[in-house]
Amino acid sequence: MSQGPPKAVEAVVALLIPPARREEVLGDLQERYRGAAGYVVDAVRTVPHVVASQMRRKMTPTMVIAEAFALYLAFAIASPGSMTSFFHKETAVPCAILSAIALVALVFMDAYVQPGCRTEKRLGLQSLAAVAIACAAGTVIGVVSPARALPHRSLLVGGVIAALLVWRAAAGEGLIYRRKPDGGTRRSHMA
Repeated sequence: MSQGPPKAVEAVVALLIPPARREEVLGDLQERYRGAAGYVVDAVRTVPHVVASQMRRKMTPTMVIAEAFALYLAFAIASPGSMTSFFHKETAVPCAILSAIALVALVFMDAYVQPGCRTEKRLGLQSLAAVAIACAAGTVIGVVSPARALPHRSLLVGGVIAALLVWRAAAGEGLIYRRKPDGGTRRSHMA
């Protein structure tokens, strides 16, 4: 019977696996252990699929649409000439790119939230981190292809607005359905 993977390697692999699936995936990798190199190869093959699966499980279409709309709206409002058209080519392409980057970052980070640890503060930090990633990508895009980028001021203003809108959209997700005392759910009345 084999000893198992080196503790350092197993610890690194454990960090890469979303918390909700960590124990079962580490157990499966342990069962298939045939040596350190084989363990690493098995982990490299397995972990991306586990992360993608967890991302799909955490995504709700309503939330993704709300976040995408909030992100696009925030960057479009901050864009030069935004009052003329939200869908003008010079505005739409950079805003859509930044929104997509932030949305992927949000969904990815959400996959790593520990079950039962979804607090309003954590949602705010996730929103801020995702928008910071999008703004950093926007800055890189501005260097590589200035025609596809928003000005720095628009990135900053749009980033602040986007972080606030996404944070409130995510935190407000619980306002649509509230728990009844008997454990069921009911639709709340939005004032």
